[in-house]
Amino acid sequence: MKPGGAAILVVQDSYYKELHNDLPKIIGQMGERAGLELIRSERFAWQQSMSRINPHPRGYNRPSDATESVLCFAKR
Repeated sequence: MKPGGAAILVVQDSYYKELHNDLPKIIGQMGERAGLELIRSERFAWQQSMSRINPHPRGYNRPSDATESVLCFAKR
């Protein structure tokens, strides 16, 4: 990305078995380490999680709704 450029990402959190992976936080940290500035982050509940595709869930204890985030980055 050129200096002064911007990127907007939509990222959904995930679970591995019963462990929550806060992907928006991880992506935000990775972007900042790559020289991007996180200028805005908005989280919202999302009803259409990819984890609902599996017709035979293994009974892991996790929320049925996912959290999606919109991350807005700018190149310094």
